[in-house]
Amino acid sequence: MSKSLKISMVVAGLLLLSGLSAILLIPRLVDTNTFRQQLVAQVKQQTGLELIIDGELSLSVFPWLGIEAQGIRLAQPSFIEHAEPILAVGQMAIRVRLVPLLNKQIDIDRIIMQSPKITYVVDKQGRTSLDTLKQNTAQPNPNASKPTGETESPVNTGKTADPARVFAIAGIDISDGQLTYNDQSQNSIQRIEQLNIHSGNLLSRDGAPIEFSATIRSGTLDPVNVRLTASGGINVEDQSATLSDVDLRIAYQKDLIEAAVGNIEFSALLQLATVNQISVEAGYKDLRPSLSIPSITWDISQQRTSPIAFLLAEESLAFAAEGELMLKDLAQKPMAKGHISSAPFDPLKIIKAFDIDYQPLEQTAFNTASFNTQFSAGVFGAALSKSEINLDNSRLQGNLSILIKNKTAYRFDLALNEINLDHYMPTNVQQTKEGHDKNNSTPNSGLALVAPVALIKGLNANGIFRASKIQASGAKLTDVDLNIRSTQQTMTAIAKANLYGGSLETTMDLVSNSTADNLTIKTRLSAINLEPLLTDMELSDQFSGIADITKDISIVEKDNKQSNAGTIQFFTRNGRLKNIDIKKILDETQFTIDQLRGKQVATREYKEDGTQFAEARGTLLLNNNVLTNNDLSIKAPAFRISGKGMVDLAKDELDYSTSVTVVNTNQGQGGKDRSDLKGLLIPVKFYGPLAAPDYKIDANAVLKANAKQVLAAQKKALKQKAAERLGIKTKGDEKVISTEDLKDEFKKKLLEKLF
Repeated sequence: MSKSLKISMVVAGLLLLSGLSAILLIPRLVDTNTFRQQLVAQVKQQTGLELIIDGELSLSVFPWLGIEAQGIRLAQPSFIEHAEPILAVGQMAIRVRLVPLLNKQIDIDRIIMQSPKITYVVDKQGRTSLDTLKQNTAQPNPNASKPTGETESPVNTGKTADPARVFAIAGIDISDGQLTYNDQSQNSIQRIEQLNIHSGNLLSRDGAPIEFSATIRSGTLDPVNVRLTASGGINVEDQSATLSDVDLRIAYQKDLIEAAVGNIEFSALLQLATVNQISVEAGYKDLRPSLSIPSITWDISQQRTSPIAFLLAEESLAFAAEGELMLKDLAQKPMAKGHISSAPFDPLKIIKAFDIDYQPLEQTAFNTASFNTQFSAGVFGAALSKSEINLDNSRLQGNLSILIKNKTAYRFDLALNEINLDHYMPTNVQQTKEGHDKNNSTPNSGLALVAPVALIKGLNANGIFRASKIQASGAKLTDVDLNIRSTQQTMTAIAKANLYGGSLETTMDLVSNSTADNLTIKTRLSAINLEPLLTDMELSDQFSGIADITKDISIVEKDNKQSNAGTIQFFTRNGRLKNIDIKKILDETQFTIDQLRGKQVATREYKEDGTQFAEARGTLLLNNNVLTNNDLSIKAPAFRISGKGMVDLAKDELDYSTSVTVVNTNQGQGGKDRSDLKGLLIPVKFYGPLAAPDYKIDANAVLKANAKQVLAAQKKALKQKAAERLGIKTKGDEKVISTEDLKDEFKKKLLEKLF
């Protein structure tokens, strides 16, 4: 709305200039039609705009030099299409005192306007209603024709401002006015309607009443009603003005803002403006936040204020914050600088006061907060320095700045002592999760890999964040260090932390170009204790071990679609698979073999004990949310496991085949004799959800392998028996010979018997 107000001031100045021109021409022009033509010509010459007076035009000379007109219109420039005139006034009257004119002072008795309408337009090419005015009023540089070094310098004569420049207005009557800002390039219209300004004799020494009211409309928003009353006056001799008992009311829907000012004093000679006893109170439902300022002193010549103390408060919420600020360069590049601090308050109470449906998971969360910071703000950004924000047991300290110029940029250097983010999760999230768990016996670990490329793309952020302790999604991290560096098309984030007896280091690089966004994530987890990590994160409680994991993944986003590829390598030692019992699988295989041999075997009750292993390693290949592995290797004292298969992350599906080989039959790991299984490859297929897969033994393959093993043993025994009958001596402890040697020896013995 500030643009609309500036426009109204410019147009009002044009009207005033037009009125003054008429006053100067009256002594020589008596014919109103001729005067009308001259006035239209002068406006055209000075502004480049067309003035139209459809109604009557009347002039007066004594005792007032005055002009009255009806049906006044000031047309838009020719390049502005489909818009109302810049100015349209139903009736206007201006009267000027004659005596002050002899002293080169303009003393206006009263300005009267009925139904004035001012329309300022920005067309689709960015041209405005006043572009021709700017061109016609541009002043040449008086030093343009002088050689370099010969410019004239202003001389301070010690005299006060030229009285001819003093405008004194005794009274204003504007009824049913309208100001419109029409931005055709944005298809946006903002309007001030029902504008009424009325005052008494402002030149009276006793002051005069002033009333202002208007309705502000913007787009589809509900209207804002504004009303102001005050008492004020103008002292022409001292070139000063006062305004007292100011009462301002702003109403929006059912909300109300009330402001009161004790008095406002302005001195053109001293170039000072003072505002005293400022109080602002807003109404929102049952809340009554308030702002109190004892005084503001504005040095107009220096374009700065003295320090301004202020107090923000809301009694029902027991909230109070106080501070001090200074303003400078208000006319060119406004800037504010100061500090603010609050007493401890209840943040959850404030959240609920605004009807926000939020209840933290932990009852001790969002109980108390406070802040203290220095700040500065200007047209190109804002900054917080030496800041401290306290929330429950957490304390955030440091500096933060936001620069707004060609592109928004963030700079930060922050340090956090500790925070448990899980405590601040909404309770409805936990309830949803519990409801899901009731219908699913295992947690959902299947999630497609989706990177927030759109969120971080173009994020111009540079800074450091450090935290002593952080808990998020159950995971507990210590000594967290995050460093972010970015340019217009790249961003690099390096994070380090300690967790679960090990360490984490990850680097994320984003490079954007006109065709695609390329995100690379490299992570290294070293000596991580898996069981407490996976349990705390509620991913799974079925794995344990000390793990080293390296990840190198690239994600490409093009046309709002993501693809991913990369490798994940893992090495786990001294581990355990709680939901996969290899001993049970081996015993079930031995049981099947014994049954086929006709042995009497009793069923056995198993207590799930999992599988311990010395080491497990492998490489996962990622391709569009599908993980494949071909080199799984698990080593345990009694067996070896190799495997290959795939995991579909998006569907949370496991399809994996393993081969279990028994290498030690000394009562196995569970105390049962498994001599029939030594050297036997036992195929086991795993399938289902990743967190709790099911398995199936390939019994046919086991039986075939066992049959081959039994046949091989029988052949071995027959060879040995044949060798003994033929009297073949064995070499050393070896009790078998090859089939060819056995044939040769048999032929030899047969020939000996024949001959």
